[in-house]
Amino acid sequence: MVKQTAQDRYRVQRWMNVCPTEYQRTDRRKLPKPARERMADILKWKPTKTGLILAGPTGAGKSRLAWLLARQLYFDGLGVVAFTALQFEHACAVQFGAGDGERWVYDLTQTELLFLDDFGKGRFTDRTEAELFGIVETRTSWNRPILITTNLTGKQLAQQAQRADRGAALARRLREFCDVVVIPGA
Repeated sequence: MVKQTAQDRYRVQRWMNVCPTEYQRTDRRKLPKPARERMADILKWKPTKTGLILAGPTGAGKSRLAWLLARQLYFDGLGVVAFTALQFEHACAVQFGAGDGERWVYDLTQTELLFLDDFGKGRFTDRTEAELFGIVETRTSWNRPILITTNLTGKQLAQQAQRADRGAALARRLREFCDVVVIPGA
């Protein structure tokens, strides 16, 4: 039996504060068949200069696969920051409202892995969308990976943006700098 150090216990506790409880309980055997069939390849993914997008319909297992991957990378020593679309919107408003927005955005451009779950859900304010675009632009141009789950195609993502030019540019950057794995519905 391997003795767990205080540092190990701290990392486990920190992960429990990062990963939602339900995703901590993911039973790989209960994932939808298409997700199980792609799981081994997804869990082999290593963050390099490209990101990873898991796309497909709701209920396909994208978020659970992404959380399994994020957990593996985290316990391999990688810094992981994660948001759902709603959490990102809320955090942006809170950070800029408190006067800490610029530092928050900078930190998100620098973290080793940024995980955005349910990317494209909801309508962002113009400010949040602009900051998200800036974060994605900085991360992709500096080869810092992003892990994304989404139900949207690039075209749909571009169409729902507040500004068409920003939406098209965001979709292009993600397509250019991320590997895309489509997880079909169950």
